[in-house]
Amino acid sequence: LSCTLIRTMSNGAEDDPIPVSFPKRGGALDRLDKRLTNMISTFLPLGPAEWILSMIGTWFGIPVTSMALLPLLLAARAAEPDGPHVYVAAAFLLITMAIWFRQVSSGSADAFYRVAKAHLFILVFSSQILAHFASPSASETASWYLNSYFLTQLQVLFLKFKCRRMRPAHSMPEELSKVPRALPQLTHLRTKGYTVFESFPSGDAAGGAVFSAVLFLSGGGPLSLFWMAGASYGRVYFFAHHLLDVSTGSLIGFLTTSLLRPGGPVVQGGVWGLGTAAGGTAAFLACYFRMLKVRREVPKQWKAKEG
Repeated sequence: LSCTLIRTMSNGAEDDPIPVSFPKRGGALDRLDKRLTNMISTFLPLGPAEWILSMIGTWFGIPVTSMALLPLLLAARAAEPDGPHVYVAAAFLLITMAIWFRQVSSGSADAFYRVAKAHLFILVFSSQILAHFASPSASETASWYLNSYFLTQLQVLFLKFKCRRMRPAHSMPEELSKVPRALPQLTHLRTKGYTVFESFPSGDAAGGAVFSAVLFLSGGGPLSLFWMAGASYGRVYFFAHHLLDVSTGSLIGFLTTSLLRPGGPVVQGGVWGLGTAAGGTAAFLACYFRMLKVRREVPKQWKAKEG
């Protein structure tokens, strides 16, 4: 499947100065979506509360947090509440929060995304080992989450590279540049390069949906959906995605996770564990970095990494 996606993406990789977009730029659906997105973005500035939203709205798309921290937290929830893994997960969370606050305050939050492949694999695999030794249910939950996340993100990446929709920060600059933000460094107003044309669908919202789906389908109740809603709102709030982008990403994430649930229509019970988590991680990282290499060119004015 992944090889087929990569070959499909490679077709037509020539430089097209005005990228074709879905939804069609300026079409009825695009105009309606932008109008609704603008209403949500400008409705209620959060001020200092943006610090909380900054984590909910970005951590589901950052490799270190989404692939190492979050599965460990889910594993801690699924295992015994007084085990050492709970304290490890809590310490990992607090350390990550401290580093995040420091990086965002210094304007270098992008450093969270720039993790060496080897370091990322070590962190992810270490998280899986901790889940494995916590309990069978913890290992199963972590593996289920990771593989659902991986398959979800491959679908999202394929659609991003094919649809090439501009982010709202660049498709509606006049409207959004005037909206006050306590953390303007987290908005996409200054981004350039490939990411400008990767708005549809939202990978962060999809990741939040995977996390919420695991909690919800494990008996967490309706409040489990808070993370999906929070991630979606955060992406719209920081001008990274339109309403349609986060809605589509959330749908992909929730449906994929539901299909892959233990004992569900696709996966039999007992399949998810340390082996499938490690194998899924290796396969995903290989496909992910390969897919990044076959991105199509963007117009010259967007090629600089920062502006």
